[in-house]
Amino acid sequence: MKRIVQVICLLVYAVANVYGQEGVFLWDANKIEQTVAKITDTLYAGKIEVTNAMYQSFLEEPMIHDNPQFLVAQIDSTGWVHPPDFHSEELMMTYHLMPQYREHPVVNVSFEGAELFCKWLTEKYNAMPSKIYKKVRFRMPTEDEWMLAARNPKIGGIYTNGDSLKDANGRYYYNFDSNEPEEGGSNTPRPQHALVMLRPSISNPENGFGLYNICGNVSEMITPKGYTKGGCFRDRKEALQIAGKIMYRGSSPAIGFRYFMDILEQ
Repeated sequence: MKRIVQVICLLVYAVANVYGQEGVFLWDANKIEQTVAKITDTLYAGKIEVTNAMYQSFLEEPMIHDNPQFLVAQIDSTGWVHPPDFHSEELMMTYHLMPQYREHPVVNVSFEGAELFCKWLTEKYNAMPSKIYKKVRFRMPTEDEWMLAARNPKIGGIYTNGDSLKDANGRYYYNFDSNEPEEGGSNTPRPQHALVMLRPSISNPENGFGLYNICGNVSEMITPKGYTKGGCFRDRKEALQIAGKIMYRGSSPAIGFRYFMDILEQ
């Protein structure tokens, strides 16, 4: 089975190269700085869940090709056909490759792959000229840091936008399994049909810090390994509570990540 996963991972990478640079996120210091929001004087959080385009740009770096951890960092697209999550051969071959999903959150990645991405981004930024900060570190957040970033600094509440799941017009703030129809929305349960349930990383109202989808859409890995926060599109409302925490065993179509940034030297 491990050999099958490796072959599919390499096949996905090979197909991605056929599509060239269209789906790749082009990094520079200014763009990286624009992806984070200030939480404290020395701690910043990614405004969005890491996207397919962002992660693909990492995978295409030569330094990653030569790294023995290369396969650890690869997307395991077979997650789309592993019960009990979902079964979609279409998404296995398209979700991480096609332009229409470039701004969707990357999923089916390991904790080790996410850490390797953060290490790569740290080295990349610190080597750039004309940057605001002399030295930074990108990493996975702790639970306390994630909760600090998720909680609305102005109104508090059990969810990231207060105590209500809905805005004043009765529309949901979050992408989750509401188990009830919503006109014009995509929050209704659609078993084994993630295609219409996963939303772009910039969607739904941002919270008080300017973070998108920190609750709902995909669950976000934190450190130490083995836990996620925020709930995902297939979870019920309880999982979206800031205090909630879910255990996981491996990569999944419902799990992604968001990087945080430490300012080490101004």
